[in-house]
Amino acid sequence: MPITNSDNLQAIKLSRQAVAAEFAGQYREAGELYGAAAVSVQKAISVLKKKSEERRRAKLQLRAANERRLALQPCIAGTGPPPEILPSSDTFLREVTHPTPGTLLITMVQLGRRAVMAEAPQLLQQEPQHDPTQPPLLSNLLSPTLPNLTYHVYAERITRTNGTWIYLHVKNEAKAQILYTLEACKKARYQISHSTLSRAAEYHGACAMAIITPVRPRKYEYEHRVVGRPFKIHMLETNVEISESPDRFEKDWNPRRFTYAGRRFVWKYKGSTNRVSSLHEVAREWPDPHSKTGKILDEIHPRALVWGEDKFAVEKVCTIHMVGGLDQTFREFLLVSELTKQLIQVGG
Repeated sequence: MPITNSDNLQAIKLSRQAVAAEFAGQYREAGELYGAAAVSVQKAISVLKKKSEERRRAKLQLRAANERRLALQPCIAGTGPPPEILPSSDTFLREVTHPTPGTLLITMVQLGRRAVMAEAPQLLQQEPQHDPTQPPLLSNLLSPTLPNLTYHVYAERITRTNGTWIYLHVKNEAKAQILYTLEACKKARYQISHSTLSRAAEYHGACAMAIITPVRPRKYEYEHRVVGRPFKIHMLETNVEISESPDRFEKDWNPRRFTYAGRRFVWKYKGSTNRVSSLHEVAREWPDPHSKTGKILDEIHPRALVWGEDKFAVEKVCTIHMVGGLDQTFREFLLVSELTKQLIQVGG
């Protein structure tokens, strides 16, 4: 989406400067820059066309700038620690150049580069044995000493003349800050065709997009929600596209599978009532010789890389946990994958 409004362009510039100031520990300056960005984007909103994509995203930018300025206040006043740094293009670049000890930059493998680790990992249990023609299992390389990450996911709906916008806001473990927003527009009598993931620090553009394959129309619209379908997920920053498909198209959501950096992964349900998927790395897989619907048998690593709990609340959708040591781009890919499924289950 091209950005044409000069005040909006200025707001984006100020927000980037604020992120840089946070990295430098200049929190008072960062707070002032976020405040100036909020003023600038508010001017843009007042003149942009009401139904324009730029105005819709500008409203998200305004909320993010105000939230971040408030989050910095305790630190500026000396009454609290600095808040968690928001994911951004800067954090991606810093992770590549100065990775956190134990973090495996699997995305570098996806981009055709040598895998990078900040320090040699201590190999965990080696069972199940992986296919010798494949790279070592990622699950065996991740350090168990790194803390898990927790995301809390909340839904927001805004109805406009062109349809209902569904937003899944991803908050940090403390529930104090939105880190990401996955969004899609649901038009009456149409299935959701795509979703986009944006970082709260960079709402002016998306960092990933999922193109969703439509399924056969059902008699009732709500029936679409429980039918699994393939995605093509585009990681826009790294220009990587990954396909993901359920074992049985037009049937269940899970198991669904994808290959990332030469490694195979599968989403499965952990229990009969928990509708949040768990992600496991696949050591070996083969077609079920007795299945006529495409069922696949597999041998998976016992350690889940992603898991969660669904929530029965008006706004909260679920809680998602990830093991420590996964790089930012891979985490964002996993969020797009699972949250696009959740969004369809919420919105149809």
